[in-house]
Amino acid sequence: GAPAPAAPAPAGPAPAPAVRRRRSPLTPVTLLCAAAAGAATIPAAREYPAPDSWMIVMATALAVIGLGLVLGGWFRTRGLATAGTVLSLALVTSSVAAEAPDSMKYREVTWRPTTDPGTGQEYRVTVGQGTLDLTALPLRAGRRIVVRAEVVVGGLAVTVPKNARVVLDARLMLGDLRIDGRTTSGPNARVERVVEPESAGGNPPVIELRLRGKIGDVDVDVDRG
Repeated sequence: GAPAPAAPAPAGPAPAPAVRRRRSPLTPVTLLCAAAAGAATIPAAREYPAPDSWMIVMATALAVIGLGLVLGGWFRTRGLATAGTVLSLALVTSSVAAEAPDSMKYREVTWRPTTDPGTGQEYRVTVGQGTLDLTALPLRAGRRIVVRAEVVVGGLAVTVPKNARVVLDARLMLGDLRIDGRTTSGPNARVERVVEPESAGGNPPVIELRLRGKIGDVDVDVDRG
């Protein structure tokens, strides 16, 4: 007769349920402590010029993160290594800036020309904040001048007079261009715009304003005061 059906193979042992490990709260606690420690040093750091003041705050926060990484050898932590790397790079960059030549050090400079700059006046800040006030220029009807300004790393703020036509050509690799209240964000932000004077008609003076920047923010405002 027909052969008897084979007996079913015995079922193997059921797989053990996955054990979900609890994440250690060490990372958020360490980051909060690092932020608090850095904030606590701000009053003392203000007594020092930049970038030394930045280094004081960052070094304090980095020390707390380093302690968290040591404790992380006994706990499962994530994110502390990344935060420590970012702070380390920032600290190294600041220390290099502190040891750089004078032309590369952070500085704040203000220009307010009061004489006719001709057709090719240039203003430049390498690292820091530059403020260019063009409201005191002796402009006359029909006169055209060219003003060039550049910031490599930092900020540049330009104020133009309300009685001039401003032909603007602004370019920024990374950051924000804020032109009379309107913002254009990078990378490779570019604004070409003509700002008309408040008083229409006639033959107003013309300012050709050419702004360039690498990393930072550039602001152009009309003095309507």
